[in-house]
Amino acid sequence: MSNRNFLLILSVVCLACIGCGGGNSGSVSGTAEYEGKPLPGGRVVFESKTSTCVAKIENGKFEAKYKGSKSLPMGTYKVSVWPPAPEPKMNPKTMKLETVSSVDTSLYPKKYQSKLTSGLEFTLVPGSNVFDIELSGKK
Repeated sequence: MSNRNFLLILSVVCLACIGCGGGNSGSVSGTAEYEGKPLPGGRVVFESKTSTCVAKIENGKFEAKYKGSKSLPMGTYKVSVWPPAPEPKMNPKTMKLETVSSVDTSLYPKKYQSKLTSGLEFTLVPGSNVFDIELSGKK
């Protein structure tokens, strides 16, 4: 085998081992609480200059996924936390659909629902990252 073929095969094997994204991505999971109590549901939104990722909160825990994968692009993210979206339910008395929240939305202070006012920021580094969120303040 010539040196050229050997280098070509070695390059292909190295790229296969690295995979898509390689060392340019990581994962993030964590907890989301309001004054020490787990948030029952909702969403954590991570926004960088180049990407946005939404993680679903379930029983105070979340794991972010980006385009169906646990790997997110490296970078610094502004973070916001949102209550679950209201669900439409039929009011048996009026026979009309009404939106009803399944959780106490006062657990999600308004300031945390915007990346501009939340004060939450996270820098993703290669590998597994933990980002625990503690909300507090005016309900």
